Amino acid sequence: MDALRPLLAPLAKKDPIAGQEPKRLTKAASVASLHDLTEIRGEASRRKSISSDVSDGQQQDDAPTLSQTKHVLQTADGEPIPGVKYNQGAMTHLKFRSVQVPAAGIHPKEKTIAAQMTTHKASSRRDIRCGFCHANNMLWHLKCTFCGCCRVSDVPRMHYITTMMLSVNPGISATQLAQELLQYAKFDGSAVDAEKRFKQATLVRCKAAMVLMTRTSERLRWQIMRLLFMAWKKVRAEERRGEETMARLIKIKEMQTQGRLKAQVFTNWKNLTTDKWDERFAKLSIAADRKMQLSKRFIWSQWIRFVVGRLRKKCDYWKDAMMSNQDLTTQPSSTTFDGSKQLVLELKDSLVTAVDQSIATSEALTAHLTRSMQAIQHVQKMLPNTAGYLVSASNLTSIVDGFLQGDMATLEASNLTKHDALFTQTAFDAIQDRVGRFVPWETLLQWLNMQLQYIQTRLGRKISAPLTTLQDIRSSLASPKFVLHLLWHLCPPAQDAFNALYADECANDPLLALSPNSATNRHVHWKLFLRTAKEFVFLPDDVATRDELMSGHFDAYYCILVHLFSMFPSASEPLTVAWFPFLGTWPALKESLLVTNAFDDDVSLRDACRELLRRLRTLLESQTKLLGLHDQLHKVLAMHHQAVIRSTMGDLCCRLRGRESSVAIELEKEELAPHVRLEYARLAPICSIDQFNQLDHVLRDYAVPLVHIFRACSSTSSSTAANTKAMGEHDFYKLMSQCGIIERKHMNRAYLQIIVQASSVEKGGDRFGDVELSPTEFVEAVVRVAFHLHEKRPAVAFVDTVKELLDARLLPVAAAVERQSIGSFKRQLRQQDVQAVLRAHDKRLKRAFAFHASMKGGKFMSLGEFEGWLKEQRLIDTVFPHTKIKQLFQAVQQDAADSDADLELIFAEFVEAIAAVAVFRNPNPYIPLATRLETFLADNL
Repeated sequence: MDALRPLLAPLAKKDPIAGQEPKRLTKAASVASLHDLTEIRGEASRRKSISSDVSDGQQQDDAPTLSQTKHVLQTADGEPIPGVKYNQGAMTHLKFRSVQVPAAGIHPKEKTIAAQMTTHKASSRRDIRCGFCHANNMLWHLKCTFCGCCRVSDVPRMHYITTMMLSVNPGISATQLAQELLQYAKFDGSAVDAEKRFKQATLVRCKAAMVLMTRTSERLRWQIMRLLFMAWKKVRAEERRGEETMARLIKIKEMQTQGRLKAQVFTNWKNLTTDKWDERFAKLSIAADRKMQLSKRFIWSQWIRFVVGRLRKKCDYWKDAMMSNQDLTTQPSSTTFDGSKQLVLELKDSLVTAVDQSIATSEALTAHLTRSMQAIQHVQKMLPNTAGYLVSASNLTSIVDGFLQGDMATLEASNLTKHDALFTQTAFDAIQDRVGRFVPWETLLQWLNMQLQYIQTRLGRKISAPLTTLQDIRSSLASPKFVLHLLWHLCPPAQDAFNALYADECANDPLLALSPNSATNRHVHWKLFLRTAKEFVFLPDDVATRDELMSGHFDAYYCILVHLFSMFPSASEPLTVAWFPFLGTWPALKESLLVTNAFDDDVSLRDACRELLRRLRTLLESQTKLLGLHDQLHKVLAMHHQAVIRSTMGDLCCRLRGRESSVAIELEKEELAPHVRLEYARLAPICSIDQFNQLDHVLRDYAVPLVHIFRACSSTSSSTAANTKAMGEHDFYKLMSQCGIIERKHMNRAYLQIIVQASSVEKGGDRFGDVELSPTEFVEAVVRVAFHLHEKRPAVAFVDTVKELLDARLLPVAAAVERQSIGSFKRQLRQQDVQAVLRAHDKRLKRAFAFHASMKGGKFMSLGEFEGWLKEQRLIDTVFPHTKIKQLFQAVQQDAADSDADLELIFAEFVEAIAAVAVFRNPNPYIPLATRLETFLADNL
């Protein structure tokens, strides 16, 4: 209790009168203080210092305030200790720190005690050193030995705590009061720690001060428990966070394991639902627009009928009123109606003149409409997916049929009052997007089929079968018959010129007419065709040559067809527009109107005139709509024409750079498509019909690289026909191993053998290496390998797995095999027997090189000169086509050329090119290269 007396002294002090001793704090005094708590609290708040243990007779001076205690603390040597003022927390306070020994526990105003402590500390100051390094730079902090607080303040917070405790329990003992004060001191330490950790000292201390000032013990206990609960909750939350994270990861893993099939099914269902929803939305949009237009049209027609009915009733009413008034009046004289009669006669003359002009205009439009109808029919039949869609969307099919048949009822049945310009423009925009995705050679094929149909209709006999693919166009290249008939149909004067030139050729060579199917006859036909086409359709000489056409150069022949299409895109057969019978009734009606006065008395004559005017109006509106449709279809044909020309220009640029054109690539795809076409019955256990259809499109796109891989990795089969490639089981294992597919975990060798056995149609082999795969069986085996990889990753679609296998595994291996084969060929050229053959023909090779090479003094041979030597030796044919010349020319060059103008060969490269041509002419691998090269040089040098 004596230890608490300095702290409790301000509570018992009550402004004593000067000269009197302060009263001691007793239990009775504390009980009496409860009678006026407001006064005690006010006195306590006005105190500014803490009393020390002094004598009863000594009067205490005014305690220093915060502003006065800046330098009042001193060290043991009497040096002032600076204090730092802090405004954080519930109240302003000071903190002191010094490197000198402080005079702790002594009030600075106690001069005598301070001097004694200073003298005592000065004698022992030198002995205070660090216990580790024996240094004398010790740092001292002022700290309370009772509560552990290092803050110095004029008004202690314990004042409020003690006041609150005495007001709640006036009979509290000294021991209990000390224990409660220690508990609150611990709470004050927790607040300081929270202040340092969360940087919210002001909020924490203010809330604590507010709770302390309420003087409600239950509220204070609730606040303390809340702080304890929040601290426990935070620690518990940190402990549970790790457990919940691990549980969440385990749950996610289980959900991924169990929900892969559900995710795939949901993805497929979602994609199907999205596609169906888009289709249904498009259909509903079109139907809604059409319904809106029909609704507006119906409302307008009903309104017109209502107005016309009202007008008729009004007119009838006015007529009856006038007739009744006329009966009431006297009969007017005949001179009164002379002016009206003259006006009626003038109206009749104007009506007759207007009808004559309308009929004349209709006849003039019919002459122009004949050509428009001819173009409309041609474009509609040639382009059903674009032009045909525009005609059907514009609701003009009935109008076209009505003009072709001469049926006025068909024209009247069509809705001519519909203003569908906006809908037609929308359909035209959709067609523009469709033409952008249209394959260019499809347009050319449709145009060729239309011209073929016109030719066969005109001649009355069959010229050729319909051309459905690029292979059909290539088949027609075997004879100039088709292209000659096409030229004669598009430009009839060219036929007479061709016949005259052919007659001159037959006169020079009598055997030419006796052998129409000979190579010489075809040679002459191609020569005359090029000459005639140059004269009449302005075919350039550089587009194609006779040797290219004779050797089956597809790109040159395709360019000729594109040139004819660009010259005559809208060539069509003659067409006549039917005559409408109602126009023949006009002369009789005209005579009745001008000569007799039957129009005034005959009701049927007036109805006939009205019907004639109505039909004439319908005819003129129909003609106007057809002219607008012709303009739209002409734009569609122009878009197709531009697409074909643009694609052909790109192909020509590819040919100049030595690359294959897009048409040649598509032709090769069509030729190799049967090798990659699979049967659904064999793949039904591993994929659905929709997946099979998607897989068929993917395999068709990858037909060329797949067949090239098969040919590069397979050898000549001994069990099948001669020169037939077949891939053995060992070759397939080797290819899969190079692709990195054979692994212990994913796919072992035994499982790969099962796949090969399942892909083989003939299951006669039962030992390793007995099974041989055809190209189709090889593709099926690759698909089965992809399905096995798909089972390991079911989240990835089956078709995407096939694409990934082809792009990331097979295609890089194919490129490496191709480079390896080129290197192998060059190594074969360095063999001794091959070099011996080349040395034996060295003089002839140099003579041929010097004769054909003219660049830089005969030291270099250009591409044109090398091509001329091949033509001279007649080496360009189906075995060694024209498209391979530039590829071979670039492949044998030892340095990379920057442009096409830099393509040239030195003598060593010329010799290598001749050896490559010899391999093309005789690719039999069982005959040594030296023997094949010897035979080739002996025949062509």
